[in-house]
Amino acid sequence: MFEVASFSAPTGTGTTEFNVSGMGTPIACVLELSRSGAPNTGSDLAASRAFTDGTTHACMANYYVNTSTTTFLTRYSTNRLACLLSAAGTVAGSISFHSFVADTGFGGGLKVTIDTSFPAGWIINIRFLTEGTVACGIVNTTSAPMSVPIGFQPDAVEFLGSVGVGVYNDSNQNTAIFCAGMAGWDDHGVLSQGSLAWLFFWYALAAQYRQALYLSTTDVFQYLNGTVTDDAVRVTGRSSTSFSMDYGAIVSGGVYDIPYLAWKGATAKSVVVKDFQFPTSTGNHGYTGLGPVEFVSVLTTQAASADSIITNFGATSVGFGDFNSTSEEASFFGAKDASGSGSFTNGTSFGGQAAQAIELQGIPILGASLRHAAATLTSFDSDGYTLNFSVTIGNVHFLSMSVATVATSAPGIIYRGMIDAV
Repeated sequence: MFEVASFSAPTGTGTTEFNVSGMGTPIACVLELSRSGAPNTGSDLAASRAFTDGTTHACMANYYVNTSTTTFLTRYSTNRLACLLSAAGTVAGSISFHSFVADTGFGGGLKVTIDTSFPAGWIINIRFLTEGTVACGIVNTTSAPMSVPIGFQPDAVEFLGSVGVGVYNDSNQNTAIFCAGMAGWDDHGVLSQGSLAWLFFWYALAAQYRQALYLSTTDVFQYLNGTVTDDAVRVTGRSSTSFSMDYGAIVSGGVYDIPYLAWKGATAKSVVVKDFQFPTSTGNHGYTGLGPVEFVSVLTTQAASADSIITNFGATSVGFGDFNSTSEEASFFGAKDASGSGSFTNGTSFGGQAAQAIELQGIPILGASLRHAAATLTSFDSDGYTLNFSVTIGNVHFLSMSVATVATSAPGIIYRGMIDAV
């Protein structure tokens, strides 16, 4: 159902295709733009994340201008699939949807239009959904609690962040805010969910720029407002044709347009969203209670605790990872204040990408770059998965959305506690 691959961001013009050998025609994609190559520090922070089902598209791009105390940008779009912002706030690279591609010998894939050629040194990780049923849209929370009609019962729903209503017009928002969330139902219909939110903000009381992180195990969307969590939205259930949402918290009563990608497997799936921790030692470490896993998507950060806001003067970073039994791709981005003063006049931002399940790098306030975690998939197991960590700082949380195949059995007759096949 899922294929994972990495591609160089196109530096030419016209159209181009992102193909995977042996893959059929995709029905939806999740795209993540980051710096290419080994984990590295860069002059400016830039990244984007997008959904598409071929009809509806949503893209969220972030930018922090290195050594600047004023330029923190977020840009939302309903026509781009990857967007690189520049220090001037203009688009330095962009692609939009053209079509899904059938396998004609080179593998199925995604064909895109190159709106603005990318500079060298950028990568696009793509997760392809290749079977089942999907629906991409933007839900407005004005009428929460609410039911979101999609025409099928979802196995999972994934979300992007928002800063309000009506901002999907390719205009810059003068803050750097990010949120990604996911919700799923296991084979018993039990709902689990979580999200990761990140914010660059101006802390007026101390006249300083700061950063904030929040890893939630109860909400799929959070809006951070300085040193506190503001509004939060969560999934509350599903029906045969919809999923439902409500506020988890209302602080300032904000209303939001929140992009979503809902999907259902062609065969029965069990989806579990769970908070785990990086191990305290390197080597193999197993994560269980998930069933016979076939695919995992992770949201990573250096948050030392879940369900509480973390604010500081220094460095924060977030990361993404997708992996199946044959491919794994991870990326991350973040920023730090090199002086430790909160001025960000000597700030450093960073980003990177690696062909592995997890890659997360941070930078201490006054130190050199530091890899928080690096891991590759060892195996998918009967009740979870095993990762091999070559780097870990330990006790740092990450969210895992695991997808497991639900075993089916022949119909039978229950008799004295036994099942006799017929």
